[in-house]
Amino acid sequence: MITDLSEEYSISKLCEVLELPRSTYYHQGQEKAGDQALRAEIEKVIARWPTYGYRRVTHQLKRTGHAVGETRVRRLLEELEHTSQVGKVRFSTTDTNIRAIPI
Repeated sequence: MITDLSEEYSISKLCEVLELPRSTYYHQGQEKAGDQALRAEIEKVIARWPTYGYRRVTHQLKRTGHAVGETRVRRLLEELEHTSQVGKVRFSTTDTNIRAIPI
C-alpha cells in the first residue's frame, strides 16, 4: 500500500499519516540474498529426511557446500512450517511406595 503511494508522496509523510514508524516501510518485503535458493535446498533435504531438525539440516547443507548458520536455517524452516517441539522426559527419582525398614 505504501509502495504504491510513495511515488506521489514522501515516505515520511505517508508513515506519519498511517501512524507507522518509517522503519516499517524499509523492512517490509525484504528478503536476504539467496534465501530462495537456500529454501529450495532445505526442501530437498526435508523431502529426503523428513525427521531432520534444524541442526541436522544445517550440517547437511554445510556438507553440500552451503555457508549457512543455524539461525538462518531455523528461520527458513519456520517459514516452511517444518518445526517440531521436543517434549521433556521426566524421570521419577523417588518411589513413594517404599516403606521404612525398621532398625
